[in-house]
Amino acid sequence: DCDDTDPQSSNTANEICDGLDNDCNGLADYVATEGDGGSEDQDTDGDGSIDCADCADGDSSTFPGAPELCGDGIDNDCDPSTAAEVGDGTSAACAGSTCAQLLADGLASDDGVYWIDPPANPGDSLQVRCDMTTDGGGWTLVGVAIYANSGGAGWNDEGDLNLVSSTDLNAHWHLSSDRMNALATSGEYRALCFDSNNNYSRYWWGVTDYNWGALTTASESWDTYDRTGASYATAWSSGHYGLVSGSTEAVVVITAHNGNHWACAGSAGPGGEGFTGRGGVSNMRIWAK
Repeated sequence: DCDDTDPQSSNTANEICDGLDNDCNGLADYVATEGDGGSEDQDTDGDGSIDCADCADGDSSTFPGAPELCGDGIDNDCDPSTAAEVGDGTSAACAGSTCAQLLADGLASDDGVYWIDPPANPGDSLQVRCDMTTDGGGWTLVGVAIYANSGGAGWNDEGDLNLVSSTDLNAHWHLSSDRMNALATSGEYRALCFDSNNNYSRYWWGVTDYNWGALTTASESWDTYDRTGASYATAWSSGHYGLVSGSTEAVVVITAHNGNHWACAGSAGPGGEGFTGRGGVSNMRIWAK
């Protein structure tokens, strides 16, 4: 026996594809006849898989255990299915589950538009805008409130509003609450006010059931994502829908207010700005992850 510690190595053993001398002839000389062939003493493409186990010796992206790439028609992981376990977001057929999943799996790292099919709503693929670079990345844009549309019908409705604009940073729209809850797998939300009388930002954690037409519960609210700024209670009064940053602060951010409004200040804020139906001039982008 040439290796007393290995039960697969002996003078009578058959050589197998493991890179070892199983039959004690002094060589690791198994040669595959299936697939594209190859021996066990070479790794032609340098992917860490010996040729006899590798189903494509000349392709370093294809080897046992490799991530199955969506849409290329190639058996990347040698299993031999070509079906990808995780989509890369490049098409409806290759939709990812969330922006956060695409980032975590290393499939996308740039800000932009991707196809998403949330696991909570399978078969409901849509294009969304992903922020992959700020506040840890992995954020999905779920709504944009434009001041010129304040008071118009639809902002407090639970369904989709102007879904055709769902990747537009400057159009007035929002996803349905069901879609948002499917996308916010970590229960995190942020509201970023822009081109407003007061360009504040607020972050929420512990959001389990977002609603456009009812107050949404959150466990924490902060004015910075790293939780080093001010922290606010999240309770509020009737008529304040969506997420509210606090009932005790002079400046408050409200994602949805009775009458199809929202707020980037609060009545006691700088300039006395209220919600968009009471003297407020607010534009807001809402993100979830």
